Parts: sequence; structure tokens; C-alpha cells
Amino acid sequence: MKLGKDLVASVEAKALAPVAEGTIEALVDGVIEDGLLKDLPIVSTLVALGKVGFSVRDRLLTQKIEKFLSEVATLSWAERARAVDELAGNQGKQEKVGSLLLDLLDKADMEEKPRLLGKLFVAMGRGDIPSDDYLRMATMINGVYIGDLQALAISNDAEALPPSRRFSLQANGFLEYSIKNPPNMARTGMSLNDIGEAIYNRPFELSWTITVDGKTILKYCF
Repeated sequence: MKLGKDLVASVEAKALAPVAEGTIEALVDGVIEDGLLKDLPIVSTLVALGKVGFSVRDRLLTQKIEKFLSEVATLSWAERARAVDELAGNQGKQEKVGSLLLDLLDKADMEEKPRLLGKLFVAMGRGDIPSDDYLRMATMINGVYIGDLQALAISNDAEALPPSRRFSLQANGFLEYSIKNPPNMARTGMSLNDIGEAIYNRPFELSWTITVDGKTILKYCF
């Protein structure tokens, strides 16, 4: 997809400057006619599409791209170029990675997740996370309800969250659990019936912790 390839090309462009809120949308709408950002491949393509006609989905995606780029632009050109090279070294892979990035942004919740994906990219650009982990961690962010993720970031304690939130975060790789009170099966003379009765009378209690990936995302995205 050309738009995805344009996104990757824009990320590593020397001309990428801090993106003020609403700037790209204003360029697409023709409210402003000029600006450094207009030279970016992704922006020039969006402007061309805007002249043909924008759907609501196109407009929302434009806003998400803007939020993502506003974070990525905090990296130096050298950091961005290195990150793109590590993430998508050749032209063929750039197109594939660009499509994946675009799909992640398209599916991301409107308000916060595009910025979180941008902050995660910044962490990769600064060498804080391996490039091989970026897309996987970005998918983790996209898969979880933003309110649950924000609650985890605030408490930084899995046990502080309601059980329903814990299982949702666990399903997306942010939390893991172990059994806190397994029955003492080593006790002499304990039959299978005894074990079953112990489990029935005293259900398992779970001990919850934040995963290594979860801690990494919380550290660099919040």
C-alpha cells in the first residue's frame, strides 16, 4: 500500500519537524497552503486524496497519523533513520512494515493510542527496546482497552486492579499469574479425593504480576 510506504518514508525524512495539532488536517483541507510538512510523502499523498474527497475514516486516520508523527518527530533524523533501517531495511520490507504500521494506527483508539505507538517508536529509536519487539509490543497496546492500560500505569500494581481488568490485560500480554495457595500434595496419605476436596473447599488464589513486556511499555509510553 502506497500510503504505508509513504508513512515509513516520512518517518525517516530529514524534513520531519514537530507536528502541531491540526496542521496536517489543515493542509489536507486547504486551510493552509504551505509548510515544511507538505513535502513529506505521507502528507502530500493525503493532500492529493483530500482533493478527491475524504471519508470520515480517512479524516480519523489522518488525525491518528498526525499524533503518531508528533511523537516520532522528537527523535533526531539519525535516530529515525537507524530505527527505520533496523525495522524495515529494504524497500520491499518497508512497504510491508508501512502497511502494518498504518493498520495499527487505523485500528487504534482515537485519543491516546496513536501517541503511545509513537512513544514506543521513540523508545526503539533511542535503543531502549529492540526493533524486533516494536510491532509485537505495538499490537499489545492496540489489543487492550485504554482505560485498563491507564489504570495499570497509574497503580503500577496488578493486584490493585479488579479481577476482570486483570484477565483482559493478561490476555494481551501485560500481566501474568501464578497460584498463590496450591494444596499441599506432598502430605503423606493424601488421596486424589483428598486433593479434590482441598481444591473445592479452598479455591486457588492467584498472584498477579506485570510482565517484562508490560513493564517496558509502561516505562516508555507513560
